[in-house]
Amino acid sequence: MLETKITTARATFARVEAGEPPTAAFHKILTRPDGKQKYIAMSVPIRDERLMARAVRELRSGDEIEVTIETRWAEEGIPKTLLDFAKVPAPQDKTLLAVG
Repeated sequence: MLETKITTARATFARVEAGEPPTAAFHKILTRPDGKQKYIAMSVPIRDERLMARAVRELRSGDEIEVTIETRWAEEGIPKTLLDFAKVPAPQDKTLLAVG
């Protein structure tokens, strides 16, 4: 059986939720093979104090992020932990200029 799995996914940041430990809330919309969309919301504990401080300092609701999450399949409740995140740069505004 798989003990620990580390996954990376893109999502939209929602907020940091107070608690012990605090959690990062984010969501994404998946498109199923039949074309229907499914909204997935997730709240993952942030156990590293430096990562928590960085999330509060750098992230705003609606930011597109890439999250790295550790899932411990062998433990009761299958706990997850946020290991890291990175903001996904917004696409640059590409205004076309007409020359003529």
